[in-house]
Amino acid sequence: MQATLNGKTAGGILKTATVSKTRAGTWEIFVTHPHDCVAMLGERKDGWGGTVRDVLVLTDASGIVARMSMSATALAKLASLERQCEAKYA
Repeated sequence: MQATLNGKTAGGILKTATVSKTRAGTWEIFVTHPHDCVAMLGERKDGWGGTVRDVLVLTDASGIVARMSMSATALAKLASLERQCEAKYA
């Protein structure tokens, strides 16, 4: 069973994602669900003393809105969006 936020999985949330420039001049990944948030890759503990980077973290001006696990497909989509952000700086 995948984690959901207001009925949407991480993959469903990332379908609303766009790479946009902020007023500060940085490039971020924005999603519109549950409201305008910044999406980023987060970490979780793996149970053996290490960490695994496969968590979708949604933040807004007030802080972290949600942390949710992702499928491999959603992780690939987020990685693609992060590469687009990095390409904007190149």
